[in-house]
Amino acid sequence: MKPIKEKLSKVGLIAHLVNATECSALDVRKVIEALSDTIAASITKGAVGEFALSGVFKVYLRDRKAIKKGTMIRNPGTGEMMPSKGRPASKVVKIRALSGIKKVVVG
Repeated sequence: MKPIKEKLSKVGLIAHLVNATECSALDVRKVIEALSDTIAASITKGAVGEFALSGVFKVYLRDRKAIKKGTMIRNPGTGEMMPSKGRPASKVVKIRALSGIKKVVVG
């Protein structure tokens, strides 16, 4: 596997995959779109809430709890306690690298 020295755009990724797999550009484009749709469908409201591409990455949703205005929280910079500005509950999308990527990066 040769290192890729430039950032790949969507078109660049499709061209790279066409060369690597000898498939048509249309087929590669359809696979990428289907993968994007599958990830979105897996993490939408009412779905399972996570998607994993085995050995590569995992995309998942996490609930972020609400904080009432005035609740004492720790300032991470100074360590002192201070009143919170408050925030509503929300959902956060997280992406985590899995073992296949970690092995390549760590060595």
